Amino acid sequence: MRRRLFTGFAGNKRGSLTIEIMLVFTTVFFSLALLLTGFMLLYNKLVLMKTAVEAAREAALMRQTEAPDGYAELERRIEQSLEGFVLQPKNTMVRVTVDKLLWSNTLRVTLVQEYSMPFGRLKAVFDGEEFITLTGTGEATLLEPVQYIRSVDLGLEYFQRIRERTAAP
Repeated sequence: MRRRLFTGFAGNKRGSLTIEIMLVFTTVFFSLALLLTGFMLLYNKLVLMKTAVEAAREAALMRQTEAPDGYAELERRIEQSLEGFVLQPKNTMVRVTVDKLLWSNTLRVTLVQEYSMPFGRLKAVFDGEEFITLTGTGEATLLEPVQYIRSVDLGLEYFQRIRERTAAP
């Protein structure tokens, strides 16, 4: 009787091919969907970085010609250039900052975009967020001739003072 129970259950092969195809197909389908999403996000990241570098270069030129409206026009053009993505971002943020250092100023353009994920709730289990954040940063060094001359003059003046103090008996 035991033998008949197991042979009857294992001997029924109708429908087993359908179940195997369904399992393999869904696994392949989800793997391809995740792979394509990853490629699209990688493409968006590269475009974001390229746009940030170009925007930093353009902002440095605007800074040298002293644009009256600040960087509002630049931010508008950046947002227009980022509109043609396959995956549309949930949120886009443009930030332009200038770091003032002793010898030069560094202008930094940072672009941040948030994307909803196809399996966002599953991702939220691991890190608490249902979206992915992509960041691109471009930097340009601003070296103004007047500032450079002032800095060199200051350095030469300190060098002269040190030499005078060490040379005096």
